[in-house]
Amino acid sequence: MGELFVKSAQHLSERNDYLVHVLKDIQALDMMLQEGMFEKGKQRIGAEQELCLIDEDGNPALTAPGILKNMSDPHFTTEIGKFNLEINLDPFELRSDCLRNTERQLLDLLGTLGNKASDADSNILLTGILPSLTHLHLQEECMAPVERYRILSDAMRTMRGRDFEIHIIGVDELIASNPSILFEACNTSFQMHLQIEPEEFVAHYNWAQMISARCWQLAPIHLCFLGENYGRRHASRFSSKAWTRALTQGICATGNPGFTLAIAGCIPLFLKYLKSI
Repeated sequence: MGELFVKSAQHLSERNDYLVHVLKDIQALDMMLQEGMFEKGKQRIGAEQELCLIDEDGNPALTAPGILKNMSDPHFTTEIGKFNLEINLDPFELRSDCLRNTERQLLDLLGTLGNKASDADSNILLTGILPSLTHLHLQEECMAPVERYRILSDAMRTMRGRDFEIHIIGVDELIASNPSILFEACNTSFQMHLQIEPEEFVAHYNWAQMISARCWQLAPIHLCFLGENYGRRHASRFSSKAWTRALTQGICATGNPGFTLAIAGCIPLFLKYLKSI
C-alpha cells in the first residue's frame, strides 16, 4: 500500500500471476466486509478537481511535470496529459458545513497551484474540454511521464484490437482515431464522492446506474472539440473514447457516465439531506 510499481504483463504466466493477485484482493475485500473492518457510523464527502494548463495564448501548456516537480504537496497529482493536473481534496464529515469547507480548501489549493503555474509560464483553466486542443496534443509525447499510463494505454488498445475511436455528430461530424488513450486527457471534471455504509454498496450502485441514463439525457452541453464546433451534444450522438470494446459494438458514452453523472443526479437528494441535519 502506498507504493507504485507497475510493469506490463508480456507472457501468459505473468497474466496468470496477475489474475491470482486480483482474486486474492477480492478475497481480502470479502474478508474485510464479512468481519466489519470498514468504518461505520460516519459519512464523509471527498472531491477531486481536474484542470487544464494553458499558455498566454490559451493553448495547452505541457508544463504539468515541471510544476509537480517543484511541489511537495500530496493534494496535487498527475493526470493522463502533460497539460492536465488533478487536485485531491481532504475528506470532510457530512455535516452542514462540509460543502463550505470543500469550497474553501479548493480555492486555497487553486491559488497555490496558480502561483506555481505562473512560475512555469502557464495558467490554470477549469473547463470541460479545452477548445484549443488539436490532434498534435494527442500524440504519445504529450502523455504524462508516468509508466502506468503507458501500460494502461497499451493494455486497453490490445484488448480492443484497434485504435481508440471517437464519433461526434453535430453541426459537423467527426470520426477520429488515436493509438493512445489520450482522448481521455481531453475531458476534465469536478467529481464528488460519498462514503456510505458497506451494507448499502450494492443498492446505491444499482440505483445510481439506473438514473444515470436520464441524467445523461438531461445534461447536454455545447461541444467544441479539436478546434471544431459541434453544437449541443446529446448522449446518443457522442460515442465512446476509451472503452475496451470497439466502436462497432455499439457503446454510446463518454468515459463512464454511470459514475460521474449519477453524482449529478444525486445532488437534489444530497442537498435535501443536508437541510435535514
